[in-house]
Amino acid sequence: MTYFLKDCRRKVSPPAKEREDIARAVAETFATRPYVRFAVFIKPYTDGSGDDSVELIAVPDRRFGVPLVPWAATGCEEFAYDLVAALGRDVDCCLDKCERARLAPIHRAITPIYRRPDSAIEPADRYLASARADAAIASSALRCHRMNADHVARRAARSVGQCLLAATSAFGGKDDPTAALPDILANAIGCGVLHRRGWMDSAAGRLEDWMSAAEGGTYIGEGDTLEAACLANRFADKLLEDGRPAFHVEAQRLP
Repeated sequence: MTYFLKDCRRKVSPPAKEREDIARAVAETFATRPYVRFAVFIKPYTDGSGDDSVELIAVPDRRFGVPLVPWAATGCEEFAYDLVAALGRDVDCCLDKCERARLAPIHRAITPIYRRPDSAIEPADRYLASARADAAIASSALRCHRMNADHVARRAARSVGQCLLAATSAFGGKDDPTAALPDILANAIGCGVLHRRGWMDSAAGRLEDWMSAAEGGTYIGEGDTLEAACLANRFADKLLEDGRPAFHVEAQRLP
């Protein structure tokens, strides 16, 4: 799909003509979007029969997918006009695995033009490692014959928050680990991790309350603990449904 310079409603850079200038503009655009693993440049037709747009194939990190935006048709909308502004030219962009991306190498030469630095995805990976550990601790506590209620409630809520922070970080959003869970959720929705659903705000609020209670030493009943695990799993189901990484709190008791 082509994104036209005439439709760009912001200041644009001088046209990037040389490959080095194009690579610099692409890197500038994706620097704050770690979910894009790399991009390749489709070389223009040698006979000059094509238009003057810069043609790119972007490859997202499949663990996170792409941000959800209201009018998305191709998955490129979240970054397309930033590319247009940085390049100062029309941009024809698609994601890998679409038909155009599969056919392009048959008819045209392609060349790598951007690769994500390893450091860019490290914050998201740390959040994921923390989420996995929190879910495992909550699961272990939940399976105990004498249930450790504060561990379950606190770690279930933390796992949800860390999963949301991981995807938010990958999408270049505001990943504030010190924020309360409702605010983490709002930031995640704002950058396209999830579409807001009616149950989410109240669920995040309840999980935050239980986490605060557990950290403050307040007694948490078994019913509240089980509800915390269920709400955490509901968030995990939704994240996984939308192509985001998440971890469940396993409720099966040990023999």
